[in-house]
Amino acid sequence: MEFVGGIALMLGLFTRFWAAAAAVELGLITLLYWKNGFAWTARGYEYTLMWGLLCFAIALRGGGPYSVDRKIGTEL
Repeated sequence: MEFVGGIALMLGLFTRFWAAAAAVELGLITLLYWKNGFAWTARGYEYTLMWGLLCFAIALRGGGPYSVDRKIGTEL
């Protein structure tokens, strides 16, 4: 998920699918680290929450004008 999904997000290939999958995964990881507090220096959930929200925003917005999805004319 992280390797293939990360490459797909960088290229903009099936962007909405991979971003939504990453957002769900990071949401679960955030819940696991919730008990440690917010600060990432104390192994908290700050970093995973930030990336999860970013992936959620990408899933809502899509790949953008320079994505492979736009070039091939399909977007999930």
